[in-house]
Amino acid sequence: MDLKTLQRLTNLDNIPSPVHLRAIIPNNFSSCLVGHGAAKRKELSFTCQTNLHVCTVPGIKWGQVVTTKGQPEPLSRAWYKCAKQLIENYPEFYQRFGLRIDFIFPSDLIEMFLSTDQFKRIARESDTSILVKRECLMRSTERMVRINTRNLEEQSLLAFKTAVHLLATVVQENITMAMCSPGNVFYTQELQDNLWSYTKEDLKNDILFTPVQTN
Repeated sequence: MDLKTLQRLTNLDNIPSPVHLRAIIPNNFSSCLVGHGAAKRKELSFTCQTNLHVCTVPGIKWGQVVTTKGQPEPLSRAWYKCAKQLIENYPEFYQRFGLRIDFIFPSDLIEMFLSTDQFKRIARESDTSILVKRECLMRSTERMVRINTRNLEEQSLLAFKTAVHLLATVVQENITMAMCSPGNVFYTQELQDNLWSYTKEDLKNDILFTPVQTN
């Protein structure tokens, strides 16, 4: 083996594992993230070095799971672009409900983040609100983590970008638990799933972290 080949292999070993961020996109809004002929998806892949895939279940009337894969910084740029695309295409919805993206993660990973105050830290450092579901998604051991911004202004979109970067970074630091946690069952969408009901806020049971929270 020559020196150049050895250096190349060493550099590959030093590349951190990519992070998978999955999110529930409301209604059928995910179509705008793909674009005609997958143009938007290809653009996202080219400009942000991030892969995007929409899980398509025939007959689904509300909600689709979108999966993105990449490094934390490119992922945060990709989701920033996705957020802008969603707001531009569906302004009435997001003006009514605000920018909110519902990511999903294994329950064990979420519990670890709760015990180490990661969500509290991310909310404070990014100036966003984070809502964590206690209930798991259907047939799975995964739960929802929602990132909310104050409004739809550029400053709030940049705050969302920061939150995604912080979240992806801490997921990457715990990539084994995120991807290979013993007993974890990843959520797979089926036609009968009522994602609209699952994603509704239940402040009696949900856990909420806000930027100004101190305890």
